Amino acid sequence: MTPSGRLTILCIATYEKGHDFIRECHRLGHGVLLITADILRDADWPREAIEEIFYIPRAIPREDLLKGVSHLARHRVIDRIVPLDDFDVETAALLREHLRIPGMGETTARYFRDKLAMRQRHVAAARFVSDYDFNNAYQYVIAREDLQLNWLRDAVTDLGGQPADVPEPDVRPSGRGAEAQRSVMTEDRDAAQAFVDRWRPRVDTVTHVRHRNMLRVILGETLEHRRFFDQALAGRSDLLGRRADGAGTGGGVLPRRWVG
Repeated sequence: MTPSGRLTILCIATYEKGHDFIRECHRLGHGVLLITADILRDADWPREAIEEIFYIPRAIPREDLLKGVSHLARHRVIDRIVPLDDFDVETAALLREHLRIPGMGETTARYFRDKLAMRQRHVAAARFVSDYDFNNAYQYVIAREDLQLNWLRDAVTDLGGQPADVPEPDVRPSGRGAEAQRSVMTEDRDAAQAFVDRWRPRVDTVTHVRHRNMLRVILGETLEHRRFFDQALAGRSDLLGRRADGAGTGGGVLPRRWVG
């Protein structure tokens, strides 16, 4: 940033979007650079508000993109990197982390997306779990994940990022009834362990101390959730404590989350 407060903003656009944002940055006195796909060379960009446009292949290899932007950063001071579409969020995060520019890094962006995908999977899977204790455990896990995602969403926003959205998956377990229930619990147990195995080494490299500690807490809770699924598969009941007398689902799923 210059002494006058002028920023140089690198925008990433795989598709033709963000015209109003580019014009507003220019109106505020900031410099705008744009990286976009070569097939958009003739698009109707607001060129009067852009200092320079760089065209790249839409399917450019990751390493080539990093090398190209690193070369650009040797000649131009880049203060911010902004994706102009949801599709470009991870690319912008990758470049921020590589160039050590303020904003949401790739690790935080992907961690949020993966945790949200796990939460959405649990919501869908719980519909196939009719056992009272096991379904209650699912509702508890989902409630904890909602809290974790609030933490992550705040971290992403604080770093200048835009939280991703992940749709609920179409869960199709093998079999019916108890067999379907066992199928989804087995998959969710294994997925919890895979999440921890995948993310633990990467979390240790996060330089933001508060965020690193938060990500470690979430990993620990994910292992606890894995234990719930493991105990349920072993036939354990009352996973969250002693059941109230007469409590049950009558063979259906819970109408609301987590009965404490």
